[in-house]
Amino acid sequence: MKISTHYSSKNGSFYFHHTVTEPTSDVSAIYGPESHRWFEIIYLIEGEVQYFIEGEQYLARTGDLIFILPNEIHAIQRNSKMKYERVVVSFDFNVIKDMLDLGGFTVDDSFLEMKNAVHRIIPTRLVEKYGLKDILYNIGNLDVADPAVSYRFVSAVLLLVTGLNNLFSKESSEPVFLVATDPVVKKAVDYINNHVTEQITLDEISEALHVSKSTLCHKFSEYMNTSVNRYIAAKKIYYAMRLIKNGMRATEASESVGYEHYTTFYHNYKQIIGVSPSIDKK
Repeated sequence: MKISTHYSSKNGSFYFHHTVTEPTSDVSAIYGPESHRWFEIIYLIEGEVQYFIEGEQYLARTGDLIFILPNEIHAIQRNSKMKYERVVVSFDFNVIKDMLDLGGFTVDDSFLEMKNAVHRIIPTRLVEKYGLKDILYNIGNLDVADPAVSYRFVSAVLLLVTGLNNLFSKESSEPVFLVATDPVVKKAVDYINNHVTEQITLDEISEALHVSKSTLCHKFSEYMNTSVNRYIAAKKIYYAMRLIKNGMRATEASESVGYEHYTTFYHNYKQIIGVSPSIDKK
């Protein structure tokens, strides 16, 4: 894997990288699952990638754009026999909303409350129609040594957000993605998200969905590329992370997401986030 260019703001609110992964002899390569607290946009310059996002599978090909909402668990499986080149942009919308107002940009609920899966994978035709391709190419080719790189990047993100908002508001009814899903998995994901502050067991989920635990685990692993228990742990930890960053003590956050023992919470937090809760709060 070769990172052509990479930039991250000092406060971590903006991030992008332009990366190229050359073909290999493997049939496929799997990354994740993972989650981020910011919006994430991936522009697939070249390649073929299957995305697993919150109980559904999406296929993206060269020229497509992938849109992932904050705190969504996702994983990817790429076709390793093909070159995999992408530009990835992440940003905290709360940081740029004031900039949007000052710049005279218009963004409405079409962007902020995007819940229609029709926009998970935006095909190359619409990416080009709404000017997103040029914006993302410009981001991928930014010179990080330029003293004005932060200004140029944020300006491009503002244009990107307004372009997406325009697309979402006008193309909401058009089926623009290839998707596979399973009702059992989708219901399981919804159940976990609705009970994330409680203790959740496989028995409870399978009973609520009227399926066996073996069926639940098999289908979940197939469609989510992770186990039910790992998904539950990740959802709880990312939820707790938001509480900690908003000022809550780690022990209180642990209790708030249903952990009986702080040591278990601490271990899972370090394993999933990569740092301890106290460091993350700082």
